[in-house]
Amino acid sequence: DEWEQEQCQWCDEVKQVLEKS
Repeated sequence: DEWEQEQCQWCDEVKQVLEKS
């Protein structure tokens, strides 16, 4: 899934924020 990698770019940031919450 090539699109998954691109989405991971912002997905990763969202995951970090969610974990920080």
